[in-house]
Amino acid sequence: MDGTPPQSLHDAIRAVDAAVGQPHPGRLPLELFLLVSRLVPLFTVDLWIQRKDGAVLLTWRDDAFFGRGWHIPGSALRFGETAAHRLRECAKEELGAEVDFDPLPFDLMEEIQPRVHDGTDIGARTRGHNVSAAYRCRLLTPPDPAREHHVGSSSPPREGQWSWHLTCPDDLLPVHRVYEKHFPAALRKTLDERTGSGLHRGPVRPLAE
Repeated sequence: MDGTPPQSLHDAIRAVDAAVGQPHPGRLPLELFLLVSRLVPLFTVDLWIQRKDGAVLLTWRDDAFFGRGWHIPGSALRFGETAAHRLRECAKEELGAEVDFDPLPFDLMEEIQPRVHDGTDIGARTRGHNVSAAYRCRLLTPPDPAREHHVGSSSPPREGQWSWHLTCPDDLLPVHRVYEKHFPAALRKTLDERTGSGLHRGPVRPLAE
């Protein structure tokens, strides 16, 4: 073959272009979004939201791509969309809140799932390569109280619930384990190791309104 795509591929691309039209910033049909994720890495923004006592806001996720566990709220950037728009939209969609944020990310993470190298299963590549930029965000409005999972509750967390965490939870999704070093307990441990001092570690308590 001379490397020229077959006519059938050209026809398929034209059909997709005609069906989608001009993609609206931040919106893309799910089927095409997943197709794109099998062809190129996805760039996502993660919202690092931290209280004055150091507790980090996490949301519970349960899906076929990343499994079950706590994770940093985040979302993939869409064509024609700015990172600022995606940060605000993600806060609304996942937390029911409004946020402000630093202009530049404080950490960058790349994750490639081992399954992407399995050439026998095309679907295994779906959402298999992600590059994420973490932004320090500040809540302008509280998260939706109806979605809160209360610490110590007898019921397990459900998809979309949020909770504050002072320490990195054992069931943080593996894809976000890279952020463990930013949790207060991890930072204190590093400080202890450097200075030889011990710091009091107490339970997470809600801040006074």
